[in-house]
Amino acid sequence: MQSPPIKLLTQELLDEVAASSRRSPRQRQNYNFHDLSEKVQRFVNVLQPGTYVRPHQHLRAPEVNGFEFFAVIQGEVGILILNENGQILRSLRVSAAGPTRAVELPEGTIHQKTRGKPLALDMGRNSVAVSTAFNISLHN
Repeated sequence: MQSPPIKLLTQELLDEVAASSRRSPRQRQNYNFHDLSEKVQRFVNVLQPGTYVRPHQHLRAPEVNGFEFFAVIQGEVGILILNENGQILRSLRVSAAGPTRAVELPEGTIHQKTRGKPLALDMGRNSVAVSTAFNISLHN
C-alpha cells in the first residue's frame, strides 16, 4: 500500500493562490489539501481587499460533532459572530501578527469573514489576507 503524499504549504503555493484570487471576480480563492471524500476539510483561503463572504453557518447531521477552525498565517481577517436575526454578537480580529491568530467556532455558529487591513504580505495595492481553515466533521 502506497503512503499518501506529504503536502507542503510553501510561499510559492501561497503566491500562486494569491495570484489566482486577484483574477477571481469574487476576489478570493481556496486551495484544498483534502479530497472531497474526506471527513476533515483542510484548505488555504486567500482573501483580497474588497471580497465579500456572506454570513453562513455549518450544520451537519445530529450524530456528527463538527467545528470550524481558522488560523491566519499572513495578513488579517475579521470574523463577525451573528445571531439568527443577523445582529452582531461579537467581532473578532484574527491576525498573523496580532494577539489572536486563530479561532475555533462551534458547530452551527453563524459567522462572516471580513477582509481586514493587510499586515504581513505586501503585494502593493493587492495585499492579501491568508488563512488556513479546517472544517471538521467527526462521528461520535
